[in-house]
Amino acid sequence: MKNIRVYDGSLWCCGGKCPVIDYAPEKGQVVIHDPAKPEKGWMVMSVEEYNALIAHAKPIGRK
Repeated sequence: MKNIRVYDGSLWCCGGKCPVIDYAPEKGQVVIHDPAKPEKGWMVMSVEEYNALIAHAKPIGRK
């Protein structure tokens, strides 16, 4: 099964820093990475960890 893109930063960001979030259903994993900067690495987490992150994150405002 193919990965599902759940967030595409290129639709929302500016300045070339555009992370994406992919869901791999067969592995039950979520991967956050920046395709333009593969040398910077990625973050792999379980679906449960990702859902907890989304559910408990607080909005951050600019000053």
